[in-house]
Amino acid sequence: MKTKFSYLFLLLSIFVGLSSCEKDIPETNPLAHEMKLLSDNNVKWARNAVAGEGVVLLTYIDNNDNYQFKLIDNAGSEIWTKDFGYKFQITPASGMTSAAPDTVINILYDIDNTFAIFRGSTLKKINHLGEVVFSDAFFLDGMGIARVAKVMLGNQDSYLVLGELLISGSRAFVSEYSREGHQNFLKTYAVNVNGVNSFTDAQILDNGKHLLTGTFESKTEGLSSSFLITELSPDGDIGTIIQNDIECVSCIGRQLHRTVNKKYIYLISAIDENSSNARSRVYHFTDSGSILNVDSLDLSVSNLASSQSLIQNTDGSFSGLIKTRNDIPDYLVITGSVPLRPETYTVPVYSYYYTLNEKGVVQNKAYFNSLYSNYFSTIARLSDNRVLIYGAVQSFGEEIKLAIIFKQV
Repeated sequence: MKTKFSYLFLLLSIFVGLSSCEKDIPETNPLAHEMKLLSDNNVKWARNAVAGEGVVLLTYIDNNDNYQFKLIDNAGSEIWTKDFGYKFQITPASGMTSAAPDTVINILYDIDNTFAIFRGSTLKKINHLGEVVFSDAFFLDGMGIARVAKVMLGNQDSYLVLGELLISGSRAFVSEYSREGHQNFLKTYAVNVNGVNSFTDAQILDNGKHLLTGTFESKTEGLSSSFLITELSPDGDIGTIIQNDIECVSCIGRQLHRTVNKKYIYLISAIDENSSNARSRVYHFTDSGSILNVDSLDLSVSNLASSQSLIQNTDGSFSGLIKTRNDIPDYLVITGSVPLRPETYTVPVYSYYYTLNEKGVVQNKAYFNSLYSNYFSTIARLSDNRVLIYGAVQSFGEEIKLAIIFKQV
């Protein structure tokens, strides 16, 4: 159990500078003063936050590599915390072998007011009471060999699944499943099977089609990285693939959004701080794929965005999060053994908050705090239209604590 002294030390560390902090970090973001620490002690990584009607489902990994699920209400009060039997690593590292890549968990709030948890081929649905009301180990048949980047609701409330299919090399894929688990279609595309091809997000168009975006990372010398734009019809037909070269090597697409002037923005981020030119970028383009502009997010040397780090506000503007290092192995990052815990003060990690205007142009950037390591990478819109920022903090010599920030936008 933590002592009162430990918590006082954590609070005092907010106001006391540490010699390991970077000297060029600007003034702390005022949002940090609205931060609320949660009471959980056994925390390794904060993962995601998914908003439902009046509630938010938080996920984190404990020190035993178990996924923990915590439901809070819109005021931040805990309703329950439960373990539904998910491990972080499918094959943990041993003395002789490296860890196998994690199969990413994707969660969406479904039309029946349940949280639909997808992992590999499995679908498990949880109600607000924390009860498992549906479970099917083969619901997404064929996804056992896929790296799923996103599951979203598609046409007629179907499940649209995007990511990378590991078959005869790497292929970007999009697949649709009915609510009964029938696969309506599966479409794949590869710039080059020796690279990493992945579809990562989609937006519904006025004509009922989806605008589909993804990225390609070359693994062969002489081939450049690029991002992909295409249309997907309700029947699963993929239109012409438009390929745009990007400067960033070892980068992946994150969120796709439509702006108020009916243009589109696509966030692309490096997968780790060792990537060449590790700046996150916001690409502006039309629905026909014509590039209009590129904005850089470069408050630090490396600017790493997660798969749930940019949302659109009710006024059409955008709010986003960036971290200076990757504390959590991503589904395209793991190549060896997984570290035991996030980086601490030996290599500080800082998060910053930024905004885009209604046209997607970068406006403001500011660190949450420069006095202690913090790991804010998930942002979600609540059912009352406020914004929730979720992550973790670690004071010098202290355990990692889950943290949430509520913001009115």
